[in-house]
Amino acid sequence: MKERALKAAGQLRASAGSSLKSWQDSAARQVENIRRTAAQRSQPLTQPAMEAANEFNSPEEPPEEPAADSFSQYAEQAREHAQTYWKQAEDYIRENPTKGALIALGAGFVLGSLFRR
Repeated sequence: MKERALKAAGQLRASAGSSLKSWQDSAARQVENIRRTAAQRSQPLTQPAMEAANEFNSPEEPPEEPAADSFSQYAEQAREHAQTYWKQAEDYIRENPTKGALIALGAGFVLGSLFRR
């Protein structure tokens, strides 16, 4: 009885192993087919995109300022605007404490209702 069970378990293991291997092979073929099809379908878009990228990166006209500098300037402007709006909000709350408290209460209620769901 024990020998039959061991033999059946071995056969089951072998069958599962071969099924897994065939499934893996099939999945690998499907992935390769999808990759090949995607490459073929994207080919008409690739060439114009490469030409545009080469044109953008051409050394004929160097950019006036690096992108990092431009980003830093925008970040600084955003920080200054945020500080200005924060200062205005503080001034408004100091001038109108009751309204400020009611607005905060309303905002808390709305946010609490949204996050509760």
